[in-house]
Amino acid sequence: MLTSAAPASAEPVGISATAAATCYGGAVSFPTQTLGVAGTRRLPSASSYYTTSSRCQDINIKFANPEAGNVQVRVCWVSHGTCNSWKTVLMDTAWKVIATDVLDGTRFRVEIYNYRDWTTTFGGQVAY
Repeated sequence: MLTSAAPASAEPVGISATAAATCYGGAVSFPTQTLGVAGTRRLPSASSYYTTSSRCQDINIKFANPEAGNVQVRVCWVSHGTCNSWKTVLMDTAWKVIATDVLDGTRFRVEIYNYRDWTTTFGGQVAY
């Protein structure tokens, strides 16, 4: 499992401050990269994956150094070879839930798709 420490940022409705701090405190950073028009970025990479733990009930993402606008995000399940539907999310520094009620020990990747007509540069964190 990839690990890294990160400060808690925002708190989704219905989550206690302690639970949010524990979940977001274990967030993993992904580096700033430029994504071209109609480009897809896979986190942590196309050949590796994250594994959920009891730290978070959901899978969350937030962006660092975002440009204005939206991107599409989805979670892909390694053991099933399937993905959730794309979600359009605002590229800002608030946490966004991108999959809910995920079982501990689930292997997954996050895909980010730039559907806009220009390149975009961003980094961020995934909490799971």
